[in-house]
Amino acid sequence: MWNSVLMLTLLAVAFSMPACRKAGRGTGDGYPVLTSPSGTWRALRATGRRPGDTRDVWAIGILDDDGNLVFEDQTDFVALLNIHLGWDDGDRLWLYNSDDGRLYYYARGHQGWKRTAYDKAMAEGPDPLAPPVGFLPEHARKHWTGDSR
Repeated sequence: MWNSVLMLTLLAVAFSMPACRKAGRGTGDGYPVLTSPSGTWRALRATGRRPGDTRDVWAIGILDDDGNLVFEDQTDFVALLNIHLGWDDGDRLWLYNSDDGRLYYYARGHQGWKRTAYDKAMAEGPDPLAPPVGFLPEHARKHWTGDSR
């Protein structure tokens, strides 16, 4: 399991940097801080190693406007490969994992934030849901949305 203390420290240090907080552009380690369209939420990603493991993994954190960590995804995404993050207009955070080509979204509900695996069938029906096109790499954009822009 991801070392939460390490994650909290990374996120706290990254978000407390004045340039990051004001510009919302980076954490100082090369990974951007992504601000939701409403300006209420910020997403961070960091890499780290779990105790007893030799692999670095990605961790995702969502912070509120005051800089409080409100959600931490401890799922194992190998840091050797990329992940892509992007917000949609509904303040959902989307994650594309280049390791396995899967797409996920994080949405806030009554019980807090939750990660859900996306399925193309979710784009159909009475309440369609589709990923924002711009954050996906080209090959994934074609697969998930049919858009080749």
